[in-house]
Amino acid sequence: MAPRPLRLIYCHGGNRAAASVARECGWDVGSRSDKVIYDEARPLALLDIHWTRYDWRSHLAVASAEHPWMAAVPDLESHAHLRQCMEQAEDLAPHCTRLMLIPKAYDAIDLIPEVVGGTSVVLGYSVPTTYGGTSVPLWEFGQRPVHLLGGSPRAQKAVARYLNVVSLDGNMAWKIASRFTRSYAADGSHGGQDGQSIESGAPMEALRKSLMNLREFWATP
Repeated sequence: MAPRPLRLIYCHGGNRAAASVARECGWDVGSRSDKVIYDEARPLALLDIHWTRYDWRSHLAVASAEHPWMAAVPDLESHAHLRQCMEQAEDLAPHCTRLMLIPKAYDAIDLIPEVVGGTSVVLGYSVPTTYGGTSVPLWEFGQRPVHLLGGSPRAQKAVARYLNVVSLDGNMAWKIASRFTRSYAADGSHGGQDGQSIESGAPMEALRKSLMNLREFWATP
């Protein structure tokens, strides 16, 4: 069972209104480093990075300016990338309170230290979606602290039953709100439209409803 309380992070850079709604609903806010970071997102809880197309110097510069609670190192895709990953972690460590390393190579977790450059390490687990996912078996994570990256609320909770999850993020609530004016219920499901057109401003209200319900969803076993 995942420990409570979890740190819930709404990760959607470049959308000032959505960041404001997330704050009002009691969520922290995160952003990828290649997105616009508005004042409404500050202080930044998570500084994520594009998993394939990124500018490392730019990522470091944003981390230095924002000093987020947690900042991500690019995915560890193979053992051959371990040295580069550790060097990037050393570079990033002075600019955040937690480092997130994302192991996607089998048998690599035991090679990742718990502290890098004096900064505690959290392991990132990418919940499988069409965007990507972590294929490393859950048991390899042991009791290491884990951050869940993306995925639907129910998929996240299914994974959290087997991991020591300390925080999670996602923007699925915005996706269903902006595309379909739908919201998540307190059981993690989402149903039909909330009853208003997209032009009416309903997506932002659907987002608000989702984030409030999902706080309840994560507050219960």
